[in-house]
Amino acid sequence: MTETQNLAHIVISHYDGEKKDDQYDGHGTARFLAGHRYTGTWSRGKMDGVGTYHWGDGVMYEGDFKDNKIAGRGNYTWTNGCEYEGYVQGGLRHGQGHFVCKPTETQYMGEWKSGRVDGKGRLDYSPRSFYEGCHTKTYILMVSCPNLSVHPKGDWLDGQKHGYGIMTYASGNVYEGEWVQNVKQGKGTMHWIDRDEEYTGHWEVSVKVCRRTE
Repeated sequence: MTETQNLAHIVISHYDGEKKDDQYDGHGTARFLAGHRYTGTWSRGKMDGVGTYHWGDGVMYEGDFKDNKIAGRGNYTWTNGCEYEGYVQGGLRHGQGHFVCKPTETQYMGEWKSGRVDGKGRLDYSPRSFYEGCHTKTYILMVSCPNLSVHPKGDWLDGQKHGYGIMTYASGNVYEGEWVQNVKQGKGTMHWIDRDEEYTGHWEVSVKVCRRTE
């Protein structure tokens, strides 16, 4: 996905709009040698204010600009059906924002840092599934987003379930307990709603372990 930190290096091939003291100033449209296009507010020769930027590959940003940088609040639209609305800094998703990937029914609303999911938010994998809590550098929002059928709630480490958490499966079964790198590991309780059965005890690599007591 196209996210650029600085647009100042892009060379303008054509400009049509207002000028002041022989500089782009006011409202105008610029076309760049790389095939990009910007329409919006200019100040002292730089994109500054509100505008729309089209990349040559079809990606579009509409929103705030500051000193030739995408900064403030705006909307990204990608050609694969993904969209982002929220705060940006240096061209990257940063702060509170809402990301939607329509082809995979995946969306995230919450905090971002330097273009990555980081902080409190809600991640919806499908209309029936979600994870709500804290995310730390969860690399899920790329061109192909995952479409999962479960909704975990709890601790994460590098995008994996790690620590204490609750997993509710599409079948209605629920596991609550400890995880290590996406597998049940340690103490936990599993409730199988389909057969009205429950196990509380120790797990190793997602397999329940019945330990003999001395």
